[in-house]
Amino acid sequence: MMDIQQVVDPSSWPDVGSQPLSVEDPWRLRVSSAQVYSIVKSRDMQHFERVLNFLEDTHRLLPSLVAPIKHMKVMFGLKTLLIMWMLRERRGMVETVCKISKFFPSKLPQYQDQCSQHEMFLMRKNHVEFKALAQTLAMDKDKREDHIKNHMEEQYGEHYAQKVEDRLLHYLQQLETVLPGDTHIDKILKKESPVTEEEKLLLEVITSDSKNIAATLKKPLHCDVALCRRATIPQSSAHGKNGMESSKLSGSVLHVSASKDLHESMEAKTSLQNPPVVLQRGGG
Repeated sequence: MMDIQQVVDPSSWPDVGSQPLSVEDPWRLRVSSAQVYSIVKSRDMQHFERVLNFLEDTHRLLPSLVAPIKHMKVMFGLKTLLIMWMLRERRGMVETVCKISKFFPSKLPQYQDQCSQHEMFLMRKNHVEFKALAQTLAMDKDKREDHIKNHMEEQYGEHYAQKVEDRLLHYLQQLETVLPGDTHIDKILKKESPVTEEEKLLLEVITSDSKNIAATLKKPLHCDVALCRRATIPQSSAHGKNGMESSKLSGSVLHVSASKDLHESMEAKTSLQNPPVVLQRGGG
């Protein structure tokens, strides 16, 4: 995933938000999964709300994918990281307080009928406690500066962020289990040989060592489209298709590669520890 980001800015990835997510349209879910994982792994705080929106959408789509309290822990962890980042960056008080109120409401209707009373109590308790702390820090400059200097790294630093990342990865692993297994990658690999130029390029990316993915992607993304097409297919076939083929190729390479790298990242972390039921200091 980091290799891909060296080549293409996330803003240039395929637009998967134009239509509702659906299990019947798994490539959108896989591309979105890769994107949100990349955002969290790189600690791209400015785009954390995109991750939250994805988790809300998938929870509505598949409410029983994981236990509600596990879903809440991922959401809670991301929200607390974002709020603490806003405090550390000295964002405006009004902006920060509004975000705190939005992220930590007094009620949690999305989990209401899916949890035991004890789990609901734990969820509300953590929301109330963190909300009170964050509002105090947002409105009291001296307390905020003291917390940033003496407590923030220990309580909400990299160790905490890694826990949140691990929980997100576990959630995405569960999501992958309910998606159709015969992906575009599988179909290409099952063929004796690639048929189209697009498939040849995709196969090169799929079978590349992860260290070489960035270099591989630079070829179709940074070359002159017309020259590339002339070098591989007759002029008559290429005429009038360069723009369309370029768009299809870029989108296909990106979403296939993104899903591949996320899958490899999942395989690399096969032994995630089960998080405690009770969240300490905001979901740790």
